[in-house]
Amino acid sequence: MTEAKSGEVAMMDIDVEVLDNRPVGKDLYSLRLLAPQIAKTGRAGQFLNLACSQGSAPLLRRPFSLHLLDPAEGTVSLLYKVVGEGTKLLTELRPGEHTRALGPLGRGFPVTGLADRGGPLATGGTAILVAGGVGLAPMAQLAVDLRQFQAGTTTVLLVGARTSADLPDLDLFRRCGVAHIAVATEDGTAGTEGFVTDILTAALEGRLEGWPTVSPAVAFVCGPRPMLAAVQRLARSHGVEGYLSLEAEMACGIGACLGCVVETISGYRRVCKDGPVFGLSEVIFGGSRR
Repeated sequence: MTEAKSGEVAMMDIDVEVLDNRPVGKDLYSLRLLAPQIAKTGRAGQFLNLACSQGSAPLLRRPFSLHLLDPAEGTVSLLYKVVGEGTKLLTELRPGEHTRALGPLGRGFPVTGLADRGGPLATGGTAILVAGGVGLAPMAQLAVDLRQFQAGTTTVLLVGARTSADLPDLDLFRRCGVAHIAVATEDGTAGTEGFVTDILTAALEGRLEGWPTVSPAVAFVCGPRPMLAAVQRLARSHGVEGYLSLEAEMACGIGACLGCVVETISGYRRVCKDGPVFGLSEVIFGGSRR
């Protein structure tokens, strides 16, 4: 276990037992691990660097957002998509087998103390969770944290996917405290045909059928970078602030290799150490500099 600075939670490199590993959508899996230390100290938006097999390959671990934490049971759930060698090997782990996890890593969503800092959630308001694809992963624990630490806040979820087969069971998010869910799929097989930014625009303008007014609001966003850039522009035009979680390939996960740097208004920052959560207007995407 590494030594933590004052006020920080120490990250741990520990043996974890696989409790469940099952498909929940097209190339989409839910992995539940027995990891009491991480379940107790992890927060929404943080991640694990996980060894994807019991063998030596692949050499590098893979980063996965904390999907859901159960401190009482000592379990950590991950939601992952099969995209390459590492995640394909990960699907082969069976209950009872063990692997290694380093975490919790990175900076999560700053849920605690939001009300004390003033702003839209100080007197209720709406937390708008916006997810694209496997960007859904951190949103379940985020909804739990908002329910625990932001009493009086209404939490809503907007989800974008290519097709309905890419969506897991969204009832989980309702059980975690989400009051309203809207879906957009590119092929129209679930929800509205189009992109998540289409339904976000409708929500911000009060045109989303069956939804309450979402102003004042704070946005919490995770997904592919083109989607993040589009949400950033849209939020800026509507005067909405918030936070985004970046997805990035990374080797070490602890800020040593500098393989995951991203440009921000404060210079280049490491996604693994300085993020993965940043202010919504902080990251500079192509052409997004003010």
